[in-house]
Amino acid sequence: MAILGFTQEEMRKREHEKLQEEVRRLYDENHQLHPRFTPIASAPLESRLGRSAKQLQQWIHRVQHQIRMTSIIKEIEQGRQLTIRQAYQQAGHNR
Repeated sequence: MAILGFTQEEMRKREHEKLQEEVRRLYDENHQLHPRFTPIASAPLESRLGRSAKQLQQWIHRVQHQIRMTSIIKEIEQGRQLTIRQAYQQAGHNR
């Protein structure tokens, strides 16, 4: 059954392509993560792009979290001490 002119398979393919674009963008930006995290380019780009959509989603989410945490860690290391609440808020854990 087609929804708005796209079959389920076409929609899955488009979503996978969007995720691949996001992975390419992260590789291009090549954020310098805190040493406790695995570098973004630790695996070859082509190898990373060959993963399933779910694996790409999980990896993107993890890297985005690591980017936020790296920023927080840098602030702490530069002497600007954050409260636990501020650190969680900056990491996107708002209540």
